[in-house]
Parts: sequence; C-alpha cells; structure tokens
Amino acid sequence: MTSFPQISFLVPVYNGEPYLAQCLDSILRQDCRDAEIVICDDGSADGSWELIQQYTAREPRIRALRNPGNLGLQGNFNQCLRAARGEFIKYVLQDDFLAAPDAARRQAGVLESNPEVALVSSASLIVDAQSRTIALRREFKAGLTRGQDAILRCMAWASNLLGEPTLVMFRRGQSGTGFDERYRQLLDLEFCMRLLERGQLYYFSEPLSAFRRHEAQATRRNSRNDAIERDQMLLLREFMVRPWLAEVKQKHWIFGQIYGLRRNREFRASELRTQLLHRLGWPRYYLFWQFRRIGSPVRKLQRWLRLRCWMRRQGARYA
Repeated sequence: MTSFPQISFLVPVYNGEPYLAQCLDSILRQDCRDAEIVICDDGSADGSWELIQQYTAREPRIRALRNPGNLGLQGNFNQCLRAARGEFIKYVLQDDFLAAPDAARRQAGVLESNPEVALVSSASLIVDAQSRTIALRREFKAGLTRGQDAILRCMAWASNLLGEPTLVMFRRGQSGTGFDERYRQLLDLEFCMRLLERGQLYYFSEPLSAFRRHEAQATRRNSRNDAIERDQMLLLREFMVRPWLAEVKQKHWIFGQIYGLRRNREFRASELRTQLLHRLGWPRYYLFWQFRRIGSPVRKLQRWLRLRCWMRRQGARYA
C-alpha cells in the first residue's frame, strides 16, 4: 500500500537563486517529518537549478522537477500542485521563508482537527532584500472567521488580507482546478476566496512566515503596468454574480469596490464604478474616502507598533 506524506511543501522557482537557499533551509528546519518538498523550476537562467540539485542530493524528501518549457508564474503554480501527493498543501515562494520551525505543523493540526476550516493563514513578518524585518502584518483576529466575512473584508479594502501563498495552507482535496491562469497578480487571492466560499478561515496571530519585498519581485513589476487593475476588474466581475454576494448590502464593501477600480481606465471599469456609485451615493462615498485617508496611516502605525512589541518580546525570550 502506497503511503503518502501529510504535508506537501511546494516551491515554484524561476531565477530565484539570491534567496532560494534561505527559503529551502526554512523548510528543512520544520519539525514535521511526514512531509515532501516539491520544487518545480520553470527554466531558470541563473544558478537556481544547480542549487536545487545540491539540495536534492542531500535531502531525500525533495523531488525536483524542471519544466520542459517556461510555463509562467501561473502555470508553474499549477504544475507544483499537480505534482503534490500530500494531504495538506503549503507553498513557500522562492523569495520568502518560514519564520517559525513549527509553522507547518501548527497549520496542519488545525486542518486535521477542524473539517469546517478551508484555509489557514497567519500574521507575517515583512522583510527587505537583506532579510531585515521592516514590519509585522496582522490582518485578522486569532481563531476562526467565517469564510464569506473574510472575503468581504478583502474586497472592502481592495487588498489581499489573507496573505501571500507562503502564509497559507489548505487541503489538496479542495483545490479543485487549481489557480485560474487568467490572473497575473491576484491569482492567489482568487484561489483563496474560492476556498473560503466553502469553509472558514483560521488565523494565527503569531508571524509564522516572512514575506520579502524587493525591487525584482513580480509584485513590483505588475504594479508598474496594468496587471493589478485588470485582475481587480476580473475578480470583481467574477464574484459579483455569486448569489450570496449579490445579497450583500454593506456600504463599506461597495465603497471598497469603487476604491479598488479607481485607477482602472477601461471603459467597463468606468461603467461599473458609475453603477456602484449610484448604489452608494456621493455623500457616503466622500465620507468613506475620508475615513480611508485617515485609516491608511493608522494601519501603518499599528503595524509599526506591533513590530516593536514583537521585537521586545523576542528580545525578552532570548535574553
């Protein structure tokens, strides 16, 4: 009888040599042994594949695959998912790393003991190119949140509050058709929102993973073109027709959609903004806009204070 691992760590790679070793080392430090590590290289032109082979030679749990052609970010995400054999899926992107040695075990424990949970996420450390912590991000209260409420909150802020792929874990059996390859930037948010339509979110308030910000990452590139705006438009049009979402009357949610479409210059986006503004009304839109202007710096201050508190606790722990 074939025995499958409980957890599949999936690492999609493309020209990721600068940070890949730190990423893989953080996976190997995890205290869960019933796991596999699947690495899919998408035709890297740097030294990524040679580095992967070095790790594969000394770690039997690693399965390294190299795509015959470049599939792109979306295709490589799905390639990893198709190759996975574990019950629970944990992506760790090449720029990121797991910040706690028990991160995967704790997230898998929640999924194992709570069948109603569809997605597990956590607070995260934001690090720079030199791996220095620059912020602590915490978007939900610890514990359970109704899946539809989590979706509404993301859409109200026009932002992925659930966290990047490195932050989350889900069941392979609930992954469906995988990531929608029409999306260039928000494919992870759309995927997680589909999961949360069928179950709850469980959130750890401790930073279990670290997300890296640097100039060469795909997020920075997509922010310079229209990829994010097009994805927001597509996401909104896809979810607006959901029966449960069509019944939502929350004014802050409607404002979030207008706010998220504000930079989109497509005619369809302008038409949709006009419809939503009619539902919300200009006076209420202006009021919400003022709150958003105040709220953004407040959220930044909150993150800074959380980081300072977390660093003090870490210092006290290891003093």
